Amino acid sequence: MAGVSPFMPVIAKGLGINAAAFGLVYTVIPFCVFLSKPFFGYLTDYFQNIKAIVFLLVFFTASSFVSILIIPQVATTPSDPLSTDYNLSCSEEEALSRYKECYGGNDFLKTQSCPFNASSRVTVSDNCTVTKLNNIESCLCDESPSLPNIYSTYQFWVFSVLAVVSGTGSATVYCLTDTACYEVVKDHPGLYGRQRVWATISWGVITSLAGFLNDLATPPNAETNYSPGFYIMLTLVIIDLLLLLKIQLAKPEFSLSICRDVGKIFASPETVIFAIGVYIVGALTSLIWSYEFWYLEDLGASSTLLGLAVGVQCLVAEIPMFFFSGWFIKHLGYFYCLSASFAAFTVRFLLYSFLKNPWLVLPVEVTQGFSYALFYASMTGYASTHAPPGTEATMMGILGGLFEGLGVATGSFLGGIGFNKLGGRHTFLAAAVVSFVCVPVLLTARFLLRKCTVSSTEDEKRSIDATTQKRYDVEPPHT
Repeated sequence: MAGVSPFMPVIAKGLGINAAAFGLVYTVIPFCVFLSKPFFGYLTDYFQNIKAIVFLLVFFTASSFVSILIIPQVATTPSDPLSTDYNLSCSEEEALSRYKECYGGNDFLKTQSCPFNASSRVTVSDNCTVTKLNNIESCLCDESPSLPNIYSTYQFWVFSVLAVVSGTGSATVYCLTDTACYEVVKDHPGLYGRQRVWATISWGVITSLAGFLNDLATPPNAETNYSPGFYIMLTLVIIDLLLLLKIQLAKPEFSLSICRDVGKIFASPETVIFAIGVYIVGALTSLIWSYEFWYLEDLGASSTLLGLAVGVQCLVAEIPMFFFSGWFIKHLGYFYCLSASFAAFTVRFLLYSFLKNPWLVLPVEVTQGFSYALFYASMTGYASTHAPPGTEATMMGILGGLFEGLGVATGSFLGGIGFNKLGGRHTFLAAAVVSFVCVPVLLTARFLLRKCTVSSTEDEKRSIDATTQKRYDVEPPHT
């Protein structure tokens, strides 16, 4: 999926779908994910065959991704050339200019070569100088007299259906394989990160390769050709399906009493606070998943640079963090790791908001190690170790749904509005403020929770001691 999924925002942009419409589509996907995870969990439990479920999900997910390749671009109204004829007579120095305003958002503001030809047939009188200018090479915009309503185009609706199916399928596959992985290493949960790191390696390598090949296949001065990424995905999916026929996947245990077990899980205030933190991280992560490439492309980034950005995220940032995530969790605990993720988001979004040269995004992507890898290992580890017996997959599905479901939906929706109304720079700045506020709030909540827990434990101990003492005072000694 790495050859296509990271490029979905710019693929949509290339089709003529604006930021608000794209945000709407990626708001629907997480709600579908939130419902699909428990649904496919029950299917897996009913049929007792996780391999078959994963096989079908991979097949239909890949088919939906590949189908996006054949969607044609939304038709636009031809440009209105800017031309002006002037008859000028003057008695003093004057400037001749023609100015037009262009409305429609940043999507339609593109620098064009604007030929400007002045006639040599001019009448020159005393005290008047006329300068002939040719081929002025800067222009505000290519004026479009009308813009299509994207919601009335069939391309938008076909893209929406395929994006929802592919996005929901891929997220559900990740959840099932994560659960199966924890089942395999359940006696040594710290080893999860060392298994998960291989997915990170493949994601980084394939995304970087796809970005390079996309640029290589694009003619000069043409829209980026993303088809190489689709072909890479198709090839690797075929190999993946063949391997799935041979591999033995562990069948995780799914809860049979979902309502009762969910009640047990969320009876703990600690779990509720952690779940709220997971939801907010999902919203912040969605802003990166959905709009980082959009923002970088507006700054002039090439497809190669977009691929390199993901390469740095995966190969430089995530690999070391997944490998050592067990050490961080052991020494810091889940809540402090979650707080570190919020702090990393603050730095990352703040640097995004000041970014002008798109190539400078590469060192910023190193923060992915704390903002995503450490968080993801903490989330899955918390689900695996804190769930009541037999509800590990349920807990994983709930936290995963809050992260990739409600959280990502919130981030996609608000991000689309922010990019349209505020622009990318101010949207990332607002996200930096939100993540910064979350750090002290989470730590304070954790401190108060532990203090209340200690006080409750001491009160319970004193109550037990008092009851025991009363029993000895009332009951006569045994002879």
